[in-house]
Amino acid sequence: MNGISSYPRELDDILHQQRITPLFQPIVDVVRHRVFGYESLSRGPQLSPLYGAGPLFAAATQYQRLAELEQLCVQKALAAWSTFELEAQLFINLSPDMLLDTQQEQWQLSQLMQRHHLSPHQIVFEISERTPVVQFSALKQSIQHLQAQGFSIALDDMGSGYSGLKLWSELQPDFIKIDRYFIHNIDTNPIKLKFVHSLVTLAQQLECQLVAEGVETYSELQACMDVGVELIQGFFFAQPQAIPLSISQQQLACKIAPNVSQHARSVAPPLLCQLAQGFR
Repeated sequence: MNGISSYPRELDDILHQQRITPLFQPIVDVVRHRVFGYESLSRGPQLSPLYGAGPLFAAATQYQRLAELEQLCVQKALAAWSTFELEAQLFINLSPDMLLDTQQEQWQLSQLMQRHHLSPHQIVFEISERTPVVQFSALKQSIQHLQAQGFSIALDDMGSGYSGLKLWSELQPDFIKIDRYFIHNIDTNPIKLKFVHSLVTLAQQLECQLVAEGVETYSELQACMDVGVELIQGFFFAQPQAIPLSISQQQLACKIAPNVSQHARSVAPPLLCQLAQGFR
């Protein structure tokens, strides 16, 4: 493939051949030392210029095929997830437009769930704040419809885009995912730390769970934990993988609190701690 001019043909082949692979990145409950859920992250063919999510979704948007791509990504994610039989939540990204379409017959969401023997209570739909919401009332109605069926809703990229606090107050999501900008170097940036702390306070008052995205270092993890963030996602724990990484409570304990007492080390053997250090 040579350059952007080949993208329409490449995109058409990906959609026609359904060449999408879902990868799964764990979301860790650092208080209870367990994997709370996994986010599904879609990728194109490995050797394709549209392998990464950025180029893939940008091309689909440019060539007006975003709806096809998103529906295919959801189908692939649900099909793969049903084979793992995990006791965890599955987080799936959707644009506001696709959330509006979930009630449409052609979307076939109910049929997909039934086909793969999945419960709505297992699924969290993430809506990005980076995309402007045009049909606000319709989106709110669609979200309420999904929540009534048992699905959960997450507002993604909080703080990065359009009217985040308005969306939070009006849509009443079950989860808020803090944009990575506010997590990167949070351990050395007091402004970011105060911002995230304020989100924790607001989330507690609104009975909403916070997820810190993009945590890459132990110092960032510790800063997030210090201000009360309980759900953590990022390379510090694991990169996205085709088969969800299974992490034991002992391994997580070693990863979250490496400077444990001698007594704790006897409970969590050093070998497990060494394994935990290899999650990146």
